[in-house]
Amino acid sequence: MNFDVIVETLRAVVTLFLVSYLWYIGKREKLQYQKGWYQIMAGFILILMATILDITDNFPELNEFVIIGKTHTESVLEKLFGYLGGFIILFLGFTKWIPIVAKLRKREAELRNITTELESIVLNRTSDLLNKNQELEEEKNQLAEAEKTISRLAYFDALTQLPNRYLLSDRIAQAMVASARNHAYNAAIFLDMDNFKPLNDEHGHHAGDLLLIEVARRLTLCVREMDTVARFGGDEFVLLLTDLSTDKATATHKAGIVAEKIRALLAENYDLDLTLKEGEARKIKHHCTSSIGVMLFTNDYSTQDDILKCADIAMYQAKSAGRNSIHFYKK
Repeated sequence: MNFDVIVETLRAVVTLFLVSYLWYIGKREKLQYQKGWYQIMAGFILILMATILDITDNFPELNEFVIIGKTHTESVLEKLFGYLGGFIILFLGFTKWIPIVAKLRKREAELRNITTELESIVLNRTSDLLNKNQELEEEKNQLAEAEKTISRLAYFDALTQLPNRYLLSDRIAQAMVASARNHAYNAAIFLDMDNFKPLNDEHGHHAGDLLLIEVARRLTLCVREMDTVARFGGDEFVLLLTDLSTDKATATHKAGIVAEKIRALLAENYDLDLTLKEGEARKIKHHCTSSIGVMLFTNDYSTQDDILKCADIAMYQAKSAGRNSIHFYKK
């Protein structure tokens, strides 16, 4: 086997591989619907056939099976028709197919650019939405804080942070409703601080505020978590004790214990750290007591105001009796 046979055989194998590969790709990608595709395939097949005929020229025993190429003239025609015709058909096919491929690639590039632009738009939009969502979340938190502040301003005392008279009235109404169900007694303890005005007159309102804050702290130590300590106004406070007992005597005894605990604790000396206008700190001692009125109730009173009025009357009776004392309201 000479060198020409090897070269022509390799050419035939390569051409066959190209034809097979292009046919496979064409089926998979549906390229047969593109212009020039069949011409390209025909050109490669024609070149393949010419190559095979070229190989047979080197084997005389095969010539009897070959239709053309038996003579030198036929061999020249074979090459002219096979190779030249194949390349011409390939050229014609590619002139039709390449512009389409170029157009498709251009379209693919355009789609890729559009995709990139859309991705950029989506990313920017997503970023904007995330920022907007964060802003809305911050506004939501601010609104929630504002609602808490409004609620606190509406229902809590700004100085002592205790419930104010509006929230106290609501708690008393709830206690009355509960009493209608469980028949338990509740108690409203109304107290007023004795000897409070001289502190304001001598040391100013800031000293009075410090005293009221300390009074509020001590009062919360005297009651259960379920009870309510409220600042009624000025130096007046009201404590609501709920669900004491269904027995009036027992409820009276329990309320008396709490009232006495309050009286004793509030009568202890107060050490107040007062800051002067010049920035100088000053510690002052003050002693004051409280007058306490106690009103036991269930659901037999028409309004919350009636209960508070009765407790207020009992408190003034305690004050009239000499202050630093406890008085129960009696019908």
